[in-house]
Amino acid sequence: MLLSAQGTSSPAKTPSANNSSGSSSQTPATQAPPPAGSGQLKVRGPDAVAQQDPSKIVATINGHQVTAQEAAKLLKQVPDEQRRAAPSLSNLLERVYMIDQFADRAEKLKLDEQEPWKQRLQLERTQLLAQAYINQLSTNSTTAPGDPAKQYYDAHQPDFQQIKLGGILIAFNPPGTPSSGATAPRTEAEAQQKASDVEKKIKDGGDFTALARTESDQQQSSVRGGDLGTVTMGDTNLPADIKGVIAQLQPGEVSEP
Repeated sequence: MLLSAQGTSSPAKTPSANNSSGSSSQTPATQAPPPAGSGQLKVRGPDAVAQQDPSKIVATINGHQVTAQEAAKLLKQVPDEQRRAAPSLSNLLERVYMIDQFADRAEKLKLDEQEPWKQRLQLERTQLLAQAYINQLSTNSTTAPGDPAKQYYDAHQPDFQQIKLGGILIAFNPPGTPSSGATAPRTEAEAQQKASDVEKKIKDGGDFTALARTESDQQQSSVRGGDLGTVTMGDTNLPADIKGVIAQLQPGEVSEP
């Protein structure tokens, strides 16, 4: 793969970098108006519609009529960067609505009180609260200087630096493995050549998001334009070789494959 950096920052600034076989550029979000009578949200956005006419029906999902006020509330759960990366606002609304419905049914079945979900929810809550405190430490100078947590943070600030990663992953069939079981029927040398070709397209001005959708072999990230999410440099799950490359990149710079 190729790595490229969008930027880095303290936890409070939610920075970004791109881990990619492509570039990490972000293009302005554009969206064509929905067809008349489609029931989709207008381009001006759900917040504006909700303020002017909160009871207006803006979408129908699985037979349920969604009001502008309900749509705005649902979409507030989605980070701005994910909103911008979504193929369309109507598709994003439908997905968030269905996830909300799934979660509601899970609660009714008391799945949040059963393992392994109970433990995982507790872990997620702990991690979110820890991140909230880290954000406060990075912006609040009035935090008690004798606080052991603050002392640790001050001594390990690089570990808490957040990076947004994007990637175009090129798969190959390792020697000695059956071709039928390969993610992609190509050799390592062929994968290297394809990665180099993609790198050239990016450096020649090609759009990273578009290339990720057409060239990446990892479907989960390719449909999101190569978005691999946000990680911290201190994350032990981040491979050392990738971490080392990211640490050397400047915002907007693309690594070699």
